[in-house]
Amino acid sequence: MGLCLKDTSRQGLVTATRLPACLAYLLLAQEEEDLKAHGRSVLAQQIRFMDEIINFLTPKGVIEPAMLFEAPFTDINAQSVAGLFEAPTASKIISLIENLNHNAGVA
Repeated sequence: MGLCLKDTSRQGLVTATRLPACLAYLLLAQEEEDLKAHGRSVLAQQIRFMDEIINFLTPKGVIEPAMLFEAPFTDINAQSVAGLFEAPTASKIISLIENLNHNAGVA
């Protein structure tokens, strides 16, 4: 979660290029807490999937939701986000991406 720490070189603010990665990490952390509350744990494939999203978001700040259903995401699971996460979480991930894109002026 180092990307979400305050960037002291910028007056203690998280920079715009780090914000999408921070949000993705926070979503994964929230999902992990929800799963633990129900006696389950986050799978390594789920973490890898979120890392792939972060890899796309960090340099560009945006990712089209349709890309989640292409390689490298489908290399992790053939059904992509739908195969790795419960439906509500998959919807949250797609919604987060859509909101990030909208705020970046892409939507």
